[in-house]
Amino acid sequence: MKPKDVNSEAADDLRRLSRELKELRARLQESEDTLDAIRGGGVDAIVVSGSEREQVFTLAGTENAYRLFVEAMNEGAVTVNPGGTILYANKAFAKLLAKPLEHIVGRPIFDLISVAYRHEFEAVLREARDNSGARCESTLTRDDGEQTPVFISATSCVEFGAKAICMVVTDLSEQKRNEQIVADGKLARLVLSNANEAMAVCDSSGLILHCNRAFQTLCTSNPLRRQFDEALQLEICNSPETTESEKPARTFRVRHALAGQEFRGTEVCFWSDVGEPIHLLLNANPLILPNMSRAGVLITLFNIEERRRTENALRRSEKLAATGRLAASIAHEINNPLAALTNLVYLIQTESSSPTVTQYARTAQEELGRVTHITRQTLAFYRESNRRSDVNLVELIDSALFLYSSVIRDKNLVVSRDVEFAGTVHGFANELRQVLANVLGNAIEALPKGGSLRIRVYPSREWSNAKKSGVRIVIVDNGQGIKAEHKGRVFEPFFTTKAEKGTGLGLWVSQGIIENHGGFIRLKSSTRPEHRGTVFSIFLPSDQVARRQAVA
Repeated sequence: MKPKDVNSEAADDLRRLSRELKELRARLQESEDTLDAIRGGGVDAIVVSGSEREQVFTLAGTENAYRLFVEAMNEGAVTVNPGGTILYANKAFAKLLAKPLEHIVGRPIFDLISVAYRHEFEAVLREARDNSGARCESTLTRDDGEQTPVFISATSCVEFGAKAICMVVTDLSEQKRNEQIVADGKLARLVLSNANEAMAVCDSSGLILHCNRAFQTLCTSNPLRRQFDEALQLEICNSPETTESEKPARTFRVRHALAGQEFRGTEVCFWSDVGEPIHLLLNANPLILPNMSRAGVLITLFNIEERRRTENALRRSEKLAATGRLAASIAHEINNPLAALTNLVYLIQTESSSPTVTQYARTAQEELGRVTHITRQTLAFYRESNRRSDVNLVELIDSALFLYSSVIRDKNLVVSRDVEFAGTVHGFANELRQVLANVLGNAIEALPKGGSLRIRVYPSREWSNAKKSGVRIVIVDNGQGIKAEHKGRVFEPFFTTKAEKGTGLGLWVSQGIIENHGGFIRLKSSTRPEHRGTVFSIFLPSDQVARRQAVA
């Protein structure tokens, strides 16, 4: 071959290679532009990893319109290859992650799933690949660490011989917030329903929207959807120091609370079906919306009837204690002149030669002795002791009966005693005297004129439990008896059938004293005409009885 021909062929090869290089550069630039546009969401195409190389499929015509629809969706749309690499994502999915699209396409989707959900998500992908469909709830993790709850529906698709997994991702943030609000609302209503205090929620017009069972029990009918003032009429209780000019309206009106008037710890009362006043503490708290407007009012009513009874009982107890202290002081002061008068009367009796004067002196001495006995009994009831001692129960019974001697005479009562044990028990004399005086006082008060009172004291045992030895005091009256519905409550604090005359504490205190002494007090009663009356049985443990029974 001639040199000229060789040079010509080399030139042709160079020109051909130059054209091919130019074409390759153009195609490469086109591919790069296409991939950039795909990553940026500007070109309708899908990138799929095949068995040999990545394949780019562009959409046109109706397929392009479908792509525009997918881009406009509110739900996120994402396509991954079987290995989990993101091939395509729409703007809604990028918005869920708060990332630009170019930072999403090409990344493994597992990097975007919260660690706690990755195993479940991997199973969904596997099921979608093998069975063409699966779904689950999951959580996406943003770069700032914020979690976004989502619902993922995954489906496998086969186009041009390559398999990919297409997913629709729905944002559940708003739904979860609503569910939480509903859950919080259920909890709030559960708390409202089970609260011991009566509670009612009123709207801005005073209409009752919600209330609990405690509030419903106060109302005579169903209070829901009724005006508060109609459902429950409350009277405001004024404090004693409030002057007439300062007194608020006697009747509580919910409109005053809605208008901003403060009701906090306000004492109110209403009348029950049986005509008894029930005292309550009222709190009215406005319901404020986020824009600071008033949406209604929450009204809470706390029953203070028990507290009032306690306060009244304490006041009466304090009065009784003050009276006892005063009586003890008077008795102590009377003792001194009594001693002097007794001596003077004795001198008159011994020095006088007149039988009449002697008789008068003897009578005066007897009356002075009676006054002395009264003062000693008064002092004995007030005198307290912080140590246990041996107490003679018969002497305590005589002491208590002496206090009611005038009532016994006025009612012409028949009192009989059957004493089989005149020994002692170990305890506090003043407390046991209080118990006997209380039980005997109740029996004497229950008896009609000409009634009978029987007192029996005898050795016994506590047969039901420890079988310990002791003494039993049985007090029997033939009064009217205690009604069946009251028998189970006579030892409850503040329960009384004497209206204003009783505190309802006597038997409750007595039961506590006897139990503190290791004993018990029992009650039997009947209102039947043929067996009318009441029996109180008091058992107290006694070492003296135990020793006697051991010897026997």
